[in-house]
Amino acid sequence: MQLVDRDTVRELAESPDPDAALVFTHGGCVVVHVGEDAVPDAGVLIVRRHEIEHEVAGGAVPEERLDAVVHRLDNMARDIGA
Repeated sequence: MQLVDRDTVRELAESPDPDAALVFTHGGCVVVHVGEDAVPDAGVLIVRRHEIEHEVAGGAVPEERLDAVVHRLDNMARDIGA
């Protein structure tokens, strides 16, 4: 079962919120606003938006690049225990 999918990564990349992050909470990965150190609902922080901007910025992202980011984030989520 995949924890991170294309739609979630697109949502994170396109979020206008500079404090958006991908968080594992309540059995799934979601995009939420996080403060400097706060992760809501005892979730597990996977990645902050600014950490992937260079990989998914600039309009239409090639599917291969998006798939690579999805795969990497899915592995990160699993590695940190999500």
